[in-house]
Amino acid sequence: TYRLRLTVTDAGLSSAADVTLTVALPPNQAPRLTCPATQSGQAGQEVVLTCTAQDDNQPAGQALVPAWTVISGPVTPVLSDAGTLSTRFTPAQAGTYRLRLSVSDTLLASTADVTVTVSPPPNVAPTVSCPTSLTGTTQQAVTLSCTAADDGQPEGKTLSYAWTVLSGPATPTLATPTTAATRFTPTLPGVYRLRLTVSDSALSGTAEVSVTVNLPPNTAPVVTCPAALAGTAGQELTVSCSATDDGQPGGQAMADSWAGGSPPATPPLT
Repeated sequence: TYRLRLTVTDAGLSSAADVTLTVALPPNQAPRLTCPATQSGQAGQEVVLTCTAQDDNQPAGQALVPAWTVISGPVTPVLSDAGTLSTRFTPAQAGTYRLRLSVSDTLLASTADVTVTVSPPPNVAPTVSCPTSLTGTTQQAVTLSCTAADDGQPEGKTLSYAWTVLSGPATPTLATPTTAATRFTPTLPGVYRLRLTVSDSALSGTAEVSVTVNLPPNTAPVVTCPAALAGTAGQELTVSCSATDDGQPGGQAMADSWAGGSPPATPPLT
């Protein structure tokens, strides 16, 4: 309340009148918010939303109360500092997220919505892990087993596998050339180089394996003869035997020789 007095004088006499003014506060206005209408982000990376609020300080002595909420989205993210004018979250999936900021002065409130468009992370080629070197033996199966890790991009695509023979003394037949693990049976000794290519339909990763194939250990020939025969003195007796070998050492033919005899006499052998 204000009291004012007006005094008027004609140089000799004066008169006065008082006026009482009652001044009321202006009507309370809701806070005014300023937020970005749209924002972009990337899955797996933090998104920060920052707004400002202006108020008429009514009701007197009351602080503004902000509150963020998630309106929609492919998943519901966890908001950090949801009770302030600036919040942040890390989207786990790509898509469109709508968030709302509400600010109250304890009597009136205002809201503002922000739309965040989240894109998937950039596609990265699959990572392929294989043993760099293996050993094997001819005529025995060699198994190659690898693994592949991927980022899941492009979304909805599965990994494809392809084995190829780069070099070797012969080109072996691969049992399962379109899986992460394959096997082959080498027929010749030497070094075989194979490559596994893994594709996510857009990008590919590769790994190579070197397989050193050796001949099997040399084993003695196996000789088969009749254990006993009957004959007549003075007549020729034929003894027939057979022998099998593993082919080792390579390029060497078997050599045979007869020896021996036992009492009553040592016969000449032909």
